[in-house]
Amino acid sequence: MTAHKIKALIADWDDTITNKDTIELVAEAAYLTKPDFPTKWDHFCELYYSNYKEYTSYFGERNTIEQETEFQKGLKQIELSSVNEYVGLQLFKDVNHKAFQNQSSKVQIKSEFFETFKKLYDQNIPVIILSCNWTSVIMTKIFNDHGFVQSDNFKIVTNEFEHINGKLTGEVNDDNCIRTGVDKVFHVKKIRSELKERSINDGVYYIGDSSTDILPMLEVDYGIVIGDGSAIKTLERLNINYDIGMKGESKIKHITKWDELIPLII
Repeated sequence: MTAHKIKALIADWDDTITNKDTIELVAEAAYLTKPDFPTKWDHFCELYYSNYKEYTSYFGERNTIEQETEFQKGLKQIELSSVNEYVGLQLFKDVNHKAFQNQSSKVQIKSEFFETFKKLYDQNIPVIILSCNWTSVIMTKIFNDHGFVQSDNFKIVTNEFEHINGKLTGEVNDDNCIRTGVDKVFHVKKIRSELKERSINDGVYYIGDSSTDILPMLEVDYGIVIGDGSAIKTLERLNINYDIGMKGESKIKHITKWDELIPLII
């Protein structure tokens, strides 16, 4: 199954477009705004990892797609445990969007990304960022600074904080609740339905790096794993074949750099 031209691309954000996870930068915006906030970031990290470790131990083996799907469904409560904790303690209350925007300069974008993205953008090929991050504000600022604005062909879909005129209330907006791979599957199916209304029935790609990205990859025509995150180990654990590079018969491809996609655009 040699990959065909890209007609639409759905992309993860953290560690896929960026070199490092950016959740800590989102949290740092709160601590820079409220340096005397009594609960340190380590508390939220330790709570999450403790709950995650307990859940994975309880769940047991995940060697099939069905098992992985059930695992991801249950994982949502683990993901929400840290969300509920920071909401309960009001970590983000009174933080404004400007504080997040100021963090954008600290984000490291993969060096080949914008070269590839520009070719998609200039040819009006739909690109949808689908992320489990906590806010789109940092992402939007980065794209705007590079001259790209959201439109019918470029959208960012992620979790959001509730805010009034750019000032956070401390609560989360429930319009999108994207915490796991199963949540991403829901949104990928919705995106594909919207693309079909535009007569885009094939050539839909999904690119990601982690175990959260495997299930949504199976919902598109081609799945792209970039880098050496947990996605590769998950594919091997689930006995899902993949090709190294963009050639080969497998639906899933493994690449190391964004510009490996350029031949599928031009």
